[in-house]
Amino acid sequence: MKIIDKKSIKEIENCKITFLRIDPEDKKETIRKILEQLSDMSWIKRTMLPELKASMEAKVEPTVKFLEKQLNENDDGVITSKTGEYFVSELSRETIVNELKYKDIPLAELRKEKVSGNPGFDYHSENKDAVIIFGEAKYVAKQNAYGKALKQIVEFIKDKKDIKELSELRDFVSDEAIKNANIERKGYAIGFSSYSTKSEDLINNIKKSKYFNELTKYEEIIIVAVDVNG
Repeated sequence: MKIIDKKSIKEIENCKITFLRIDPEDKKETIRKILEQLSDMSWIKRTMLPELKASMEAKVEPTVKFLEKQLNENDDGVITSKTGEYFVSELSRETIVNELKYKDIPLAELRKEKVSGNPGFDYHSENKDAVIIFGEAKYVAKQNAYGKALKQIVEFIKDKKDIKELSELRDFVSDEAIKNANIERKGYAIGFSSYSTKSEDLINNIKKSKYFNELTKYEEIIIVAVDVNG
């Protein structure tokens, strides 16, 4: 994948806002790389106590197999509704880690109990100020899906899903980040499928959203547009 746009949005005081746009380029090759990353469970050794390693591996393995099956069905590299949200989640997560140098935390889908459809944020990171970034990804065929992602994030905040996830995140983020989240020092990432709309128009439309404006009271917002044309 390659970065085709990176902008800092400075109009809103006390909230750091970054817009990133990526081109997955060869989607079939991108899927292959994602499968390689899925199969690499070295993060379990890095983050888990030896006594818990077997437990985590047993929990992760069914999800890995499920996601591998979903992605492998896309032999022609076409992103469908079945794989789109996962595709957007992983590329958004990677972009935040690689471009902003934030903490590399495995996808939530891999770490949680259910094999699929976990009701909660899709990916997480921690910025350099010990603030947890809670990320949500949405894919809609032939649509810019930022509206659905923004609405979902606001609903999750109202349901305190970010706070509920802190106990599960304790092995991946700093103690300071956990404390900060409890005093409303949090950040959010919006990953979404994007198409031919110009970046400036995407940014302007996002800024008009009532859901986006609700998020500006927090520490940071990261917008990741994933172009899935073709």
